[in-house]
Amino acid sequence: MRTESKEVVGDIVDEVINVVSGYEKQLRELAEANYPLTEIRVNLESGQVFVVWKDYSEEENRIAELTQKALEIKKKLEETTDEVQNAVLMAELGKINEEYVKLAGTPIYEVI
Repeated sequence: MRTESKEVVGDIVDEVINVVSGYEKQLRELAEANYPLTEIRVNLESGQVFVVWKDYSEEENRIAELTQKALEIKKKLEETTDEVQNAVLMAELGKINEEYVKLAGTPIYEVI
């Protein structure tokens, strides 16, 4: 029974890697058609994909990353009705906003 379970989990992991690899390849091709890329980072746990552009500074890349995280939190806020989860998400958004203001000079709330 354990061997079968390991095989099933292995198959699922292989499938996830294949899907992410295909997605990363498509994203890279699309992005490189317009801009040269430095790096694409894929977080398998969260499903986040971060694109780092050659022409952007570290600061600009961090601003883009924070914006993406804030948009994901905003989406979760729209989907949840749990008050505790809402409070946790708002706290995360507040932390993102603090860093965003330091880097960009404006609140993240104006962007999202």
